[in-house]
Amino acid sequence: LRVEGPGHPVTAAVGQDVVLPCHLSPQRDAHSLDVRWIWDKFSETVHHYRDGEDLYGEQMGEYAGRTELSRDGLSAGSLDLRITGLRPSDDGRYICTVEDADAYAETIVELEVSATGADPHLSLGGYEAGGVRVLCRSAGWYPLPQLLWRDARGQHLPSVSQTHSQDQEGLFEIEGAVIVTGSVEGPLSCVVRSSRLQQEREFLLHIAGALGTVYPTQVAVSVLSIFVSEPKLLLKIVGSELPRVGWIRDHISETVHHYRNGEDLYGEQMGAYAGRTELVRDGLSAGSLDLRITGLRPSDDGQYVCTVRDAHAYDEAIVELEV
Repeated sequence: LRVEGPGHPVTAAVGQDVVLPCHLSPQRDAHSLDVRWIWDKFSETVHHYRDGEDLYGEQMGEYAGRTELSRDGLSAGSLDLRITGLRPSDDGRYICTVEDADAYAETIVELEVSATGADPHLSLGGYEAGGVRVLCRSAGWYPLPQLLWRDARGQHLPSVSQTHSQDQEGLFEIEGAVIVTGSVEGPLSCVVRSSRLQQEREFLLHIAGALGTVYPTQVAVSVLSIFVSEPKLLLKIVGSELPRVGWIRDHISETVHHYRNGEDLYGEQMGAYAGRTELVRDGLSAGSLDLRITGLRPSDDGQYVCTVRDAHAYDEAIVELEV
């Protein structure tokens, strides 16, 4: 009695159905045999077939209602197992076992489950170490992908931090950060790559010219923005329509200023800022969202969140004002 597998990993995507191949060699009728598929990690039963019947008493709960021994090929010695609705947790090695009254045989079949995540999402953090912290995030991956930064010449830039987490379905979200300083010119690229799938997602951040040293607004500065020592924009908002812009006080999450479709909207504005704020119009066409605050007060001191959104996306950056 001898069984054989495919000799190579079986690959499939999350949500798909998959068939794990296993067959008797030489071919013989398998209807009367005891066939058991076992998940190698825990040595527990995924599917059990004996004498023409599927037996579910010992089946792992995670596979309930999702497995089937393909009947079509039993007479020719095929012991293929179908698993429906693949999950990240199905990834791993399976043992196809078969026995009769006189003999036992087994073989290992490796299943590689994968999922391609969403396009990377970039956002601005605060100023840090003489530059601006740029965050890149992408979710929906399996297995855990790589996150890389590249400059305009294709050279890798070191991440200052990188974290990952898994959601309830087992899919990974990865986030990395890089500090953009005056040495970085041209487009900055965040690449999230799956070595298993040989696929990657990329997002380009266009930097308008060389940056100088980035520094925060200081005492008595009345325009909130991220300044560079050379007067060039860090980011450009590309599009024919200006998205909705909001400035929010970070510690209480209340509106300091709201701009939409060419108008300043004051309905939700904090009373403390009434008559003292203005979105600087001169730079709007070039993507500048600077906020002017007049008559600074000690209570204005602190962090502000600049938010921008349209019908498809949302982004934000933190700006600290020291009064």
